[in-house]
Amino acid sequence: MTEQKKNITVIPMYAVHLEDLVRPVAVVSVSCVACGHTTDVDPLDMIAKHGKHAWLKEVQHKLRCGKCKELGLVTVRLTWQG
Repeated sequence: MTEQKKNITVIPMYAVHLEDLVRPVAVVSVSCVACGHTTDVDPLDMIAKHGKHAWLKEVQHKLRCGKCKELGLVTVRLTWQG
């Protein structure tokens, strides 16, 4: 059996642009620090609102919790698929 090595590019979290989340598909999980509410956010919705060249760390501080309405108190977790 032959194993193929994938070309993997590692991008530091502070340098991730929203367009980097589209291919390969990423699941963006956002957790509120204040109340613990967790939800998945579609990267395409984030691009539509903030533009594809916005940095994830920049957008993170503009997100509001859907449950307690706190602004900017979130942690972001990325899960890459594919």
